[in-house]
Amino acid sequence: MKKFKSVNSKVIDVIEHTLEIMKTHPNLKIHIGTDSQNVDLETSYVTVIAYRFGVRGVHYIYTKEKVPLVRDMFTRLFDECPTQ
Repeated sequence: MKKFKSVNSKVIDVIEHTLEIMKTHPNLKIHIGTDSQNVDLETSYVTVIAYRFGVRGVHYIYTKEKVPLVRDMFTRLFDECPTQ
């Protein structure tokens, strides 16, 4: 399982964290997104889980992975889909 971090770089267990937030915020909405970007000779993939608290703000955690450069657009987009 990928290691998710908070904004202050604290490692978080994504399942426990999500269950705890769901207990305290029953009207929670969860949004998940992944994006990739090629920089120099690497491709970076970032996945974010955003916890939306109605109109009162958002809290998010993320995971980031760098791999050797992926030049093929189809492969890069396909790899944005989480497999674990």
